[in-house]
Amino acid sequence: MSEWTENFENDINVQIEGVKRLEVGYINMRLLNNTAKKIDEFAHNCTVCKQYKSDYNELLPELVKRIEESNFRNKYEQKLVEVSKHLKKSHSIMPKKYYASLYTFIGILIGLAVSYGITYSFYPNLILIALLYGTFTGLIIGRIIGLLKDKKLSKLGLNI
Repeated sequence: MSEWTENFENDINVQIEGVKRLEVGYINMRLLNNTAKKIDEFAHNCTVCKQYKSDYNELLPELVKRIEESNFRNKYEQKLVEVSKHLKKSHSIMPKKYYASLYTFIGILIGLAVSYGITYSFYPNLILIALLYGTFTGLIIGRIIGLLKDKKLSKLGLNI
């Protein structure tokens, strides 16, 4: 971990002392900290990440106190989204459980479609039961595949 990342993390920890856990989640400090680590990691080769590093330095002072100001809050949230999109697009860094969520949704859709097709062809009077089983099966299979893919990304260090 670089000196900048350590200082950034220490500044965050100092600011959130005494702040309720719910408010820390509301501010999304975990995402801020994790994206800061990643942009520091890529700042040597990426000029955009280098710029984000200086933007984070501007955002950090008195972050917790200023977050209630609507202008600052909007700027803060936009910056987090912008940095996350850049990391995803340029460096293939995905949010945690990204594929689990995506594959769960896809699994549900496929499970519904397959169960509807099979049941409608052979047993049209059992369609609701089949749709329930298809949804459940698709959800489980999609979630497992997504979690396996997320685990692989985590091992490679490609998630926020």
